[in-house]
Amino acid sequence: MLRAMPLMHSMERDKYEQAGELIKRALKEDPDNAMILAWAAHWQVYHVGQGWSQHPGRAFAIAQRYALSAIRLDPENAEALGIYAHVCSFLDKDFDSALHYFERALRVNPNLAFVWALSALTYCYIGEPNTALQRLERHRDLTPIEPYPALFDNPYAIAYLIKRDYEQAAVFGRRVTKTRPEF
Repeated sequence: MLRAMPLMHSMERDKYEQAGELIKRALKEDPDNAMILAWAAHWQVYHVGQGWSQHPGRAFAIAQRYALSAIRLDPENAEALGIYAHVCSFLDKDFDSALHYFERALRVNPNLAFVWALSALTYCYIGEPNTALQRLERHRDLTPIEPYPALFDNPYAIAYLIKRDYEQAAVFGRRVTKTRPEF
């Protein structure tokens, strides 16, 4: 699982597919591990989001099943709660549930940077870009040196676009496409 995570964050298709194979192996070895289940769900979300899934509906169902299994196994696992929240938001468009699970995740671990960033996307989806930007700043405070800038600068571009600050949206959008054109 630890070898899969940097491959996932690369957002390069070949590496991403390798990460998926490593996650499958980890699930076979430890099918009741909440962290593996949560990250397996996360893998599905981005696989669909990148347009790589041949069966998005099936991938959505798998992501939801894995994420729910993870929080049933470990209801206090902040990463699993945050990933389930993202599944609710991105895949199901169930923003109320997403916000609920993001808040639960951040109560359990208020220093989980990637959950702040993922929750910012949900605030974008519901038309609250200022809240999204505040959450992104919290993410940035927690990770002053971001190892995956394209992945986490993208929500800034979305928030500024929704805010109609097109100049800043373009700044962040260009930064993302320059560092990761395949994202």
